[in-house]
Amino acid sequence: MEIAWSGFFFTKGHISSVMTKEDVGNKYRLFIMLLFSIPGTPIIFYGEEIGLRDYQASAYPLMRWDNSKYSGFTKSLPWITPDLNSNTPTVTKQADDPLSTLSYFWSLGRLRSEEKSLQFGDFIILENSTDLLAFTRKWDLSGILVILNFGGTTTLDFSGLHLPPSAVILAKSRGLSSLQEIILNEIQIEANTGYMLKFNDPEG
Repeated sequence: MEIAWSGFFFTKGHISSVMTKEDVGNKYRLFIMLLFSIPGTPIIFYGEEIGLRDYQASAYPLMRWDNSKYSGFTKSLPWITPDLNSNTPTVTKQADDPLSTLSYFWSLGRLRSEEKSLQFGDFIILENSTDLLAFTRKWDLSGILVILNFGGTTTLDFSGLHLPPSAVILAKSRGLSSLQEIILNEIQIEANTGYMLKFNDPEG
């Protein structure tokens, strides 16, 4: 997968429409993290917050709210062709699952609204290669380091890049995140995994 600056902002279009079968899951979450961390207003399309990808069956698939006959979209036969064989977990099910796609969207949306660096911060690319993208968003005396690894497990060294020695994990694309401190001169990033880390910069 080639990551090029000219192609970053395709994420402002319909993410589901560019996903391949191999991308579903971990790489999908990397694109979502990118969407919520780059400059501009995050825009998502109907159903993407639950990973709905039934667009081959209908241009306007049923939102899967619950497990009722028509997924809670309507109580009678809808005016669009329902895909009753969809494997997308419902909103009701995902709302109670901290590892679900919906919970992931919620957590990134909350960070976006809380962190001024993500709203107004300068955008600085640190690494841009075939499988890796790393950048910072800096505002005042704090910043967010975003690392998106589309390849295999790798160890990174961010020393000497005007960053402090350590940062705290705010979000992770796989598994549960915690406020764990990470040393930035030797940080291991798992395959197909993204991190958002907060750092303080007393020198501005």
